[in-house]
Amino acid sequence: MSLHGNSSSCCISHIFRNMTNKSLSSISPWLVWLALACGLLAQSEVLAATCTSVGGNRNWDTASTWINCNSGIPQAGDTVVITSGTVTLNTSASINDLTLNGGTLAIGNNNTARTLTVNGNIVVASGATLNVNNNTVLHTLNVAGNITNNGTFDLARDSNSYCAANFTGTAAQTIN
Repeated sequence: MSLHGNSSSCCISHIFRNMTNKSLSSISPWLVWLALACGLLAQSEVLAATCTSVGGNRNWDTASTWINCNSGIPQAGDTVVITSGTVTLNTSASINDLTLNGGTLAIGNNNTARTLTVNGNIVVASGATLNVNNNTVLHTLNVAGNITNNGTFDLARDSNSYCAANFTGTAAQTIN
């Protein structure tokens, strides 16, 4: 059997296309597993998004900060792209990749410790900034991939305001 297309709904419809008059007991168990796998594939395709900031001075946990974000705000598995303005990480978050093409990601908004977990890579382009806000608290940045910095990467603004970076990858990681 050959399946074409990159949509799992195509996969599921192909599997069950000619089954309208068959009873459930006559369905082969492997077809059930294949349909289930296609459904899980569809869910993972739908859940991952590229969340792009809209500019201005905005908070991470506000849906109007982002476009193309399935859940309104970035979630685990999403890629985050900051293009301009300042996005303040005012909640702890976990994402897949982080790219700053412009603007600033400021970690922390008060004396509550924040954690940003990036399960992939961080790229800070020329003119972009990743920093920690002036708060008397230790924030945490967990990175499983590589860091490429062509802009400003400042996790210690003063002796009281800093962010601990933890490299959590299973292979060698690089900072460029």
